[in-house]
Amino acid sequence: MKEKTIYIVRHGETDNNACHILQGSGVDLPLNDKGLWQSKCFYETYKDIPFTKLYTSTLKRSIQSVELFIKQGIPHEACAQLVEISYGIYDGVASSSDPVGTYNKLTREWKEGKIDIKMPEGESPIEVSARIKPFVERLMSNLSDDYILICIHGRIMRILLATLFELDLVNMNLFDHSNMGLYVVKYRSPFFCIEKFNDLTHLQA
Repeated sequence: MKEKTIYIVRHGETDNNACHILQGSGVDLPLNDKGLWQSKCFYETYKDIPFTKLYTSTLKRSIQSVELFIKQGIPHEACAQLVEISYGIYDGVASSSDPVGTYNKLTREWKEGKIDIKMPEGESPIEVSARIKPFVERLMSNLSDDYILICIHGRIMRILLATLFELDLVNMNLFDHSNMGLYVVKYRSPFFCIEKFNDLTHLQA
């Protein structure tokens, strides 16, 4: 059975990340200087991997984080299915309006199993999982791609990994994430295994 190796990386840092401001699908910021440095370090470490396909969300921070790979000529697809979860009216809201406290309350409810709960006008983990499932099915059905690079966002990364490993979404927080943190997932049907878990060694140069 043919193997796939899937590299799943979170985007580099933005100003909102640095200031701990919620940044869902309604916020489309570019990388800051640190994020650009992170993306360059990642490229220098993994530029020789023979990637056959590159997927990002349609948001700037996702695309910009792997722009050097795109310039290398790797076939790239920006997928709306891969945008970050929406935090609704709290997307991009400064901490003075207490989005962090509201977010922490929300994530506690998710851990308790209430994964249909969401911010006002936002999305729930159940809704995000439903929108990425067609992407996962297409990813797994394409037998021609041996090495795949996916650059996405923190919460959707957790949901995607939980989906790949067929875990209940209550357990999605098992998958830690950091800006430009990398998961390497090996697939040999019907099994997945993780070779790297939120790996940051490419930033330690």
